[in-house]
Amino acid sequence: MEIHPSIRNLSMVIYIIIHRPTDFCYVGQTMQKLCARITQHLHAKSQFVDKIIRIEGKDKSVMCVNTGETFKSVTEATKKFGLVTSGVSSVCNGRLKTTGGLTFTFSDNPVKDQSFLVPKNIKPRQVLCLNTGEKFPSIHAASRNLGIDRNSISDVCSGKRRTAGD
Repeated sequence: MEIHPSIRNLSMVIYIIIHRPTDFCYVGQTMQKLCARITQHLHAKSQFVDKIIRIEGKDKSVMCVNTGETFKSVTEATKKFGLVTSGVSSVCNGRLKTTGGLTFTFSDNPVKDQSFLVPKNIKPRQVLCLNTGEKFPSIHAASRNLGIDRNSISDVCSGKRRTAGD
C-alpha cells in the first residue's frame, strides 16, 4: 500500500482505501497520524478492511517472470511496463495469467503453474508513434496513452494495417 509522503504524518484526516482487484472501498476517519492508523489496520483482525490491508497492503517485491527483473512494488513494475496496477496485482495473486503480455509474481511466492509462462528472452514490443515521435514500452502502454485499440496497434506493428486510430 502506498501512502504519499506528504500525508503520512497528517492527523485528523478522512482517508479511503481501495482494493483495486475487487474495487472494494473503505472510507475511514482518524484523529491520529495516518501512518499510525494504517499500522493499526495491519495488525487488527476485526474488520474486512484489516484483512484486505494485511493480505494486499504491504508493499511486496514483484518479479516479472518474462524478463527476470525484480521491482520493489507492484507500482514500480507498472510504471516500468506502462501497465495498470490492478492488472499486475491480479497476476501476482493468481486471478489473471498475464497482463500486457507479461507474467508477474510476488518475489516471495514461487510460481507454481509454469505451463503458461513465456520464455524469459521474450520482451514486450516497444512502440514508436511515427506521428508524434513518442516511444512506449509496450503495445498496451501505447494503447492506453493514445486511446487506440491495442489490436489495431499490434496489426500496424505486424504489417497487417498501415495505420491505427484514424
